[in-house]
Amino acid sequence: MDYYDYYGGWREKTFSCLCGWDEAGGEAEAGEMFDELGERCCTKCGERVFMLNWPTATQVEVAAFAGNEEATRQLVDVGQRQTRMARAAREDLISVDQLPDVDAEDIRASLDVESESEHNPEMCLFLNGTIVHREPAWYEGIEPLVRMLPILQEKYGERLHSISIGQGASLYLLGSALQLAHLPSRVGRPKRAQWRKPLSQAALGFDWST
Repeated sequence: MDYYDYYGGWREKTFSCLCGWDEAGGEAEAGEMFDELGERCCTKCGERVFMLNWPTATQVEVAAFAGNEEATRQLVDVGQRQTRMARAAREDLISVDQLPDVDAEDIRASLDVESESEHNPEMCLFLNGTIVHREPAWYEGIEPLVRMLPILQEKYGERLHSISIGQGASLYLLGSALQLAHLPSRVGRPKRAQWRKPLSQAALGFDWST
């Protein structure tokens, strides 16, 4: 399988498929997309014909400086992403000190995504129905859930009854994998020992059953 840089000559290069398809790369159909690359597929049978490496911020800037019109338009997206990353560094939930004291025997947490615009989705943490934390939401990454669960348990202990995952949060956390997963939207209370495991194991060790 061949891999091509985004600003390379893949659009003009002719690609062939076993089904008989024979076209320029620019005519190929977009397939599954990943963090650093994406598929380009045959428009006739759907088979993958090559992989496309997404440009880094530096590559976008270099291409724009060289006069690439698409890269010039993409500079706006690069700036927005860098702004959101800087905000995430300031606002991500990383400490129990960022959580409020809650005067309740049972604490029911939930995650969902709210957005004032398509460019600024926020992962929102609710405790007993009240928003207590907001941070930038990133598509197709379970890291926020993995990061928040131990902090919630450390802060509220046995009073943490359950954690529900809203539809919007499920989409952002799991992305395209949501179509393949058959997980209900409620995370049950884990066994106490699971909180002492390394972070990744703790997340995977949760009982997702209702």
